[in-house]
Amino acid sequence: MFSAGSFAKIWEVKRSEEKYIDLRVSTSKKIGEGKYEQDFGGFVRLIGKARSEGEYLNEGDTFKIVRCGVENHYDKEKKQTFTNYIIFEIETDDAKDLEEENPFVKK
Repeated sequence: MFSAGSFAKIWEVKRSEEKYIDLRVSTSKKIGEGKYEQDFGGFVRLIGKARSEGEYLNEGDTFKIVRCGVENHYDKEKKQTFTNYIIFEIETDDAKDLEEENPFVKK
């Protein structure tokens, strides 16, 4: 489920010159011993702190969603509703290692 506390696997990374990173991710839920079922798949946008934290993420990596939100809007001209999945903060297994190795991260 796309929610805070869930873990996501990255399938595609679209970096932008802008203030965000778009990722195609999936999340799964446990349905039995050693068995999982995908319960969310789609594009999410990393902004703010998550964008900085996600700078080193690549296809195949996983991360924990710490803070996120969902917004939608209806376009009258296109007669279509658009839904955006936004992540504000993430945690990665190697976040502390990356901070120690990166001289540009404020300590």
